[in-house]
Order: sequence, then structure tokens, then C-alpha cells
Amino acid sequence: MSTLIFNLFIRNLTKYTYKFLKPNTYKHNRRYWPFYRVVRNEKGQIDQVFFRGALIADHTLALKNTKSKCMLIATGPSIKEIPNHFFQREELDYIGVNGAIALEKVYFTHYVIIDHDFIKNRFDLVERVLDSECIFFTTARCLDSILRKTKIQKIRCKFKVIEITSNGKNELFLEDTNYIDEKTKSHYFYNGFGFSTQIHDTVFDYHTVAYTALQIIFGLNYQHIYIAGVDMNNFHLPRFYETIDLKQPTLLDQHTESILESFKTAAYFFESQKISVYNLSLKSKIESFKKIKLDQNTIF
Repeated sequence: MSTLIFNLFIRNLTKYTYKFLKPNTYKHNRRYWPFYRVVRNEKGQIDQVFFRGALIADHTLALKNTKSKCMLIATGPSIKEIPNHFFQREELDYIGVNGAIALEKVYFTHYVIIDHDFIKNRFDLVERVLDSECIFFTTARCLDSILRKTKIQKIRCKFKVIEITSNGKNELFLEDTNYIDEKTKSHYFYNGFGFSTQIHDTVFDYHTVAYTALQIIFGLNYQHIYIAGVDMNNFHLPRFYETIDLKQPTLLDQHTESILESFKTAAYFFESQKISVYNLSLKSKIESFKKIKLDQNTIF
């Protein structure tokens, strides 16, 4: 208990000190300094992240894929309607978000979590991701939440730290806050919604991790994308891994309209790149991608 109190005191002291050392546009970094160090390249992109002197994320290593097809697995109730063997296809890479790791016998090559509340409330599932061999894309805030709960020695996955643009601004990791310019070459905009073509610059967030994951999937050079469990309706129902009694709250129902518009932007962009995207949830409210019904004769 005394160690916990001491660590809390040190954290609060460093936050207070940082507040006086840096201008207000750096305030989002108070929880990180002086425990983290970020090395950036000449383009301003993150190359490496160190935590207490230890290398925790290395972006200098190239992301390599041997497959052209992937499945993005989200956590909507419709996941239960997909036969298990579709989650074990050799021709697909699987990218999970949030609680998708609860699916049995799925080998996730990549994973995405950007909600620090999920890490706080379901760290039991996060631990499964940490104990896998996946490449784990997450934010600085989520990374910090994780490293407060576990030791580096227990982590098997490889971290990639992404910087999220929300409401037009990006609070850079141990850097100033900047604002997004729609004319930037690495940003595709349609009807006011952005899609990042360079995930090491920024990734847009419109209230759902699935949208962030689609930008990462593009950055990983997949040409055929299948989306499972992105329902965007029936918000009163628990996620596929939850029960009614243990259901975590959601804000998706408050942002449905903007979420649907953002997926239209993604659809237009993928079409312009001749990348095929299929929605495996027939009841999904997202109509931007072609829906297909899975049966025993389905060929990916």
C-alpha cells in the first residue's frame, strides 16, 4: 500500500511540474513525462517509443504481410451468426478490435484498441492480446494505461503507437497539439470526413475503433477486406462476448449519424483504390459496403 501511495504521489508531482514547464497545448502529455521518450524521424512521425528507458514500440521495422485478404472482427452481436470455421481460414489474416479476442481459436495477426475505458474495464481481455504474437496498434493513452497494470516482461505482442485525430485536432505524443489540414496529401476527405492514407502521420477517429482499424488495414496493404460484427444497431444488446448483466456502456447510439457518414468516406476511398470491402453483417446499419451472406459455399 505504501508503494502504491508513493507512486501516486510521484505521478501527481510530475504532472504538476510538467504543467509549469510546458504551454497549455502540451497538457495532454502530463501523464507521460518523464517516464516516456519518443524518437521521431525527419517527417515528424514516431520511430521509437521508450518507457523508463526500455524500447516499447519500434516503428522502424517494416510491416510485412504475405496475404492480400483480411477480416476485421468487431464485437457486435452478429458475430454469433457466423460459423466458427470462417474465423480459421488460412487465406485470411485476422484483425481484431476491443473484445474480439474473446473468440476462441482465432489467430489475430493485428489488433487495435483506442479506448482507454475498455482497457480499464476489461483488462482481462487486454491481457489475452498482450500474451499473443500480434502487432498491437494503440494510442499513447492506452499504452500508458496498460503499462500501469502490467510489467513489460509479461508482454509478448509488439506495440505500434498511433496518433489519433479527433474533432480536427491531434494531441501528439510528447509534442504540441496540431490541427488537421484537409489539403495534406496523406489525408483523403469526403464530405468533411477524413481517412488517413499514412497511418504513421495520423489516424482519424469518428467514435468507433472499426473506422480507425480500416485506416490501419489500408496501411497494411490488404486488397480484399471482410468486415464482421460492425452492426451499428441494436445498441441495447450486449456485445457477442458479454451478457446483459455485465454489459459495458456505449456511446455509439449518440454518434450513429456521423459514424455512418464516415464509413461513406471510407467506402469512396477504397473504391478509388480498387480495394474490395464486404460487410458480413446482413443486418448492419452500414450500407456503404456490399453485404454478403456466408454459407458453406462461400469462397474468399
